[in-house]
Amino acid sequence: GPADLGEALINCIEVSPHDPATVFIAATKYKFNDFQPLLYVTNDEGKTWRKITNGIPYGAYTRCIREDAERRGLLFAGTETGLYISFDGGAQWQQTQLGLPITPITDLKVHQGDLLAATMGRSFWVLDDLHLLRQYNATKQNQFALFTPENAYRVSGGSYLDRNLPEEAYETPWQGRTGLNPASGIVLHYQLPDTVKSDATLTLTIRDTKGEVVRTYSTSPDKNFVGDYPGGPSSDPLLSAKPGINRFVWDMRYPTVNGVEGVFIEGMYEGHRAIPGQYTATLTYGNQSANTSFQVKADPRIKASEADYLAQHVLVSKVGASVNTIHGSITQMRKARKQLDTIARSNERATSIWRPASADCFLDKRYQCMGSTIGANQSKVKR
Repeated sequence: GPADLGEALINCIEVSPHDPATVFIAATKYKFNDFQPLLYVTNDEGKTWRKITNGIPYGAYTRCIREDAERRGLLFAGTETGLYISFDGGAQWQQTQLGLPITPITDLKVHQGDLLAATMGRSFWVLDDLHLLRQYNATKQNQFALFTPENAYRVSGGSYLDRNLPEEAYETPWQGRTGLNPASGIVLHYQLPDTVKSDATLTLTIRDTKGEVVRTYSTSPDKNFVGDYPGGPSSDPLLSAKPGINRFVWDMRYPTVNGVEGVFIEGMYEGHRAIPGQYTATLTYGNQSANTSFQVKADPRIKASEADYLAQHVLVSKVGASVNTIHGSITQMRKARKQLDTIARSNERATSIWRPASADCFLDKRYQCMGSTIGANQSKVKR
């Protein structure tokens, strides 16, 4: 072992998944009232060792060390005071809690693209977005970039992590919260330079394998969308435009159906789910654009063919288009009714103008007829 280690408890031995001659060890001497971190690495099957603890302070004695299965040199260390990460094989470490409480990390495991952490009395924790750390490049951290996301399964359910997270969620320990499911959509991360302005315009476009647009998001709300009233559909979340890493979750759905102001239906306005397959995302920032691709995977518990998914997609697309047409017509009729009311009030004293009054009456009756019919159908659905 390391010549300068002396008597110590070897807590963890990690053979590199990239090179069997490379081995990492984590040791402790806290039972001797020595709380220094003790991490070592050998690249020649133990003939020579070197200490790799730069950046880990005294008191954060080390209980375990693991190397990422995909990116060589990406190391994770569990210490008495939390999690430390190194991107350069241990030459430099930095504490990275990301909502993890300050607690002893007793063991770590890289599993299926996630990092699992066992703590001393504070439960098990999972870091889902390990793919982002794998793509990190310190030399490009002030450039515009769109990172490749993990593939996701098309399943039902939701999570707190589906939304745009507040800034404090990344560093504030999530104490007192129950366990959380991972995000149920495609988690996209993008990087903006320090020079980005708060009113910058960004556009995110999701396309299917045919290149057809599935969904579009922006930093600005859609002015033509009808919703956000009690019982109505919710407008799309907006892209954030802050310096550094930004996060956004596509819910794997097509656009939300427009509502009719003040009308409630007992159902859902969300667009239908995208079918399993390959998709691309294009992020536009000023005159720059970046592309990435990913897969929406089928739920393995559901027995359905590609033809079944496609048939469902065609059917619900037609239904959604029809509902949008009906709701749009009602909204347009309401606007026309307001215009007619305005004209009628301005012509209250002009009783000799018969032809416009006749048109007003005709349109008003058509509006009342259609409105009462649709209202009756909506009331039936509501019950």
